[in-house]
Amino acid sequence: MWLAGRLWLFWGMRAHLSEGRRWLEAALATNPQAPAVLRSEALAGLGRLTADQGDYSRAMAHLEAALELSRGTYHRENTAYTLSTMAIVHQYQGNYDCVEPLLQESLDLSRQIGDAWGVAAVLNVLGTLALGQGEYARAVPLFEESLAHNRRIGGQRDVSVLRNNLGIAALEQGEVARAIELLQESLVLSDELEDWAGIYSCLEELSMAAHSQGEIERSTRLYAAADALRTTLGVPMPPDEMSRFERLRSDLRS
Repeated sequence: MWLAGRLWLFWGMRAHLSEGRRWLEAALATNPQAPAVLRSEALAGLGRLTADQGDYSRAMAHLEAALELSRGTYHRENTAYTLSTMAIVHQYQGNYDCVEPLLQESLDLSRQIGDAWGVAAVLNVLGTLALGQGEYARAVPLFEESLAHNRRIGGQRDVSVLRNNLGIAALEQGEVARAIELLQESLVLSDELEDWAGIYSCLEELSMAAHSQGEIERSTRLYAAADALRTTLGVPMPPDEMSRFERLRSDLRS
């Protein structure tokens, strides 16, 4: 149970989502008397992997169970992580009104216990929330603050994610050259880390950048590569991202 509860990050990064879910489900089923702290960690990880496969109702059920256990044991780190993951699941579905209160509680808890990784993670999600609502002046400082935290604590994967997010912010503001620079840096780092989620995300955004420059053939190739990778890995694009890419997909089909 202890090992399974910590391996989900590896499974998530390498997009071994089905494998990770099987291990976590088995660990939970065969260890019903495991300490509540370990069960909450495993349930939270299972919730995240399940959400990444698009099964949001089941993901939320796992996360609610994790939250009940972590609150019951007064484990603030697990509680903070679970709250932020619940926020991400709501965000995937476009339920934006639910997101910020969950993130604020998570951020407060992470700061109370001095969890630098937790603080950095929540700042990033707050940035993506602002980005999705077109609040670029708010999103960019949140990403930059999170990036500074991650550089201090050595969070290489999160540094890559944040370069990607800053690239998206630049792209949405028409700073295409800057966006491409950031996205290519993120893509190189994602490739070095074998972070498949980072790779397909960068390819999607670079497709968007190429399209904005009128490079339709390049845009089509990049988007097709990202789509093929998602299909192979069994990772559907969340609804909130689908709406953003709707025009691009329509243009590439025509």
